Amino acid sequence: MRYTRHRYGLPSFLERERTLLRVSVDPLPAYVADVAGRFRPVRPVRAVVDCGNGAGSAVAVDVLRAAGLEVVPLVCESHATFPNHHPDPTVDEYVQDLIAAVRSHGAEVGIGWLCVPQPVTTRLPTTLPSQQGRR
Repeated sequence: MRYTRHRYGLPSFLERERTLLRVSVDPLPAYVADVAGRFRPVRPVRAVVDCGNGAGSAVAVDVLRAAGLEVVPLVCESHATFPNHHPDPTVDEYVQDLIAAVRSHGAEVGIGWLCVPQPVTTRLPTTLPSQQGRR
């Protein structure tokens, strides 16, 4: 079967049947399942997660829970002005609440989520406290 070509190069049947298909898809559940499926703790682990109000807030807690961790969220609501502290766990001043929460919740690990100017939440520095809650 031959179709005549429109002046823009589209087959004529596409010109006659212009339909717009709108599909609303939430990509987060598939993303969370994919990332969480890449690792599993070998035993139950309690973790305190500090997203610093950064972009990681959208998925951090869900990914870690789906992977099997018991998660205590700390500052995990995305906010453009970072009202609690800047999301940079490499600065000691910004992880004091995380250290305190690890101690108070008896967690084994504290995870500080880094948010760079163009949010790349694949960077995940961790803070591993000793028994005294030190890094």
